[in-house]
Amino acid sequence: MWLLHFLKQKNDREEISKSMVGRTMCVLTVKFYIHAVGKRNERILKYRELHQEGNKH
Repeated sequence: MWLLHFLKQKNDREEISKSMVGRTMCVLTVKFYIHAVGKRNERILKYRELHQEGNKH
């Protein structure tokens, strides 16, 4: 079973490890970048809005 966490900052990784204390886990870190291509800025803006505090859709 894979459990994925998308973190905005490296420091968030420590919080995840603290919450997983007592569980057997192997942590793999994968770094990736998202590049916007074309004229879909509206879609990306909506994605950002979803992740702002207080917005629930």
